[in-house]
Amino acid sequence: MEKNRVAIVKLYLKGKSQCEILKILNFPMSRRKLIYRTIKRYKDTGSSSDRQRSGRPTSATTTQKRKVIRSRIQRNPQRSMRKMALELKISRESVRTIVKSDMGLFPYKKRKVHFISPQIKEKRLARSKALLARLASFGLDEILFSDEKLFTVEQAYNRQNDRVLSSSPSSIPEEYRCVQRVQHPQSVMVWAGVSAKGRTPLVFIPPGVKINAVKYQELVLDPIVRGLGKTMFNNRPFRSSKTVRQPTQRKSTNSGYETISQTSSPRRNGLLPAQISTRWTSRCGRYWRQMRALLPIRVSSF
Repeated sequence: MEKNRVAIVKLYLKGKSQCEILKILNFPMSRRKLIYRTIKRYKDTGSSSDRQRSGRPTSATTTQKRKVIRSRIQRNPQRSMRKMALELKISRESVRTIVKSDMGLFPYKKRKVHFISPQIKEKRLARSKALLARLASFGLDEILFSDEKLFTVEQAYNRQNDRVLSSSPSSIPEEYRCVQRVQHPQSVMVWAGVSAKGRTPLVFIPPGVKINAVKYQELVLDPIVRGLGKTMFNNRPFRSSKTVRQPTQRKSTNSGYETISQTSSPRRNGLLPAQISTRWTSRCGRYWRQMRALLPIRVSSF
């Protein structure tokens, strides 16, 4: 646009008329108003630049304030925009405009993470290498990943985002003002498994059933996992993604348990040569006596 204005002014100073300028610059007829306004602006101001804008001059988001805010954020990016507004005696909206629009910054929340010491990092690295070495002996197609989830029947509640618009707290109805909680809400436990071959049907644990090793075998392993060798894995041995732990008599790791891993052996009594897993079997001797009678298992330190 500025180049067109400069060209129009040069042709005007050479004595060209508006129609001649329109033909020389090859403008369409709709640009005649541009030529007229440019010549009029040049006659009034002596320049082809824009006229001085009208309106209230900038007082808060000045160049000096921008430099001050930029230098403070560079020294400490954790500064509060509200405190900077009080110190600079400008509004919070002006500070936010400078920070977000001019500087392109956005206030992100800090995250709460677990502290990882160098000792924990070494342990995790060693376990990861051992797991990779273990997975190298068989493909991921032979692994069944399973998990359980306890679903409770309670109203969803977000302490930060859930709000009720009202003129006063007393005018809010009781069903909107409070979110009720009970000590033992109604719940249902669901088990599911998934692998590269497909997924298992959902298993709903009956309410009131206390899950232990025997119940886990009766409700999940026998009716669901045992038949997967014929349906999902095409009569091929498969492994579970979890590990089974039991108490140890000798001095062991920090957790006090040794991992029970099964050797690769043919199927016996309808059970698969798999690593049957559950977190409820750690202290159930009866279950392990049954498993020892059915399958040859060995104790390893992994």
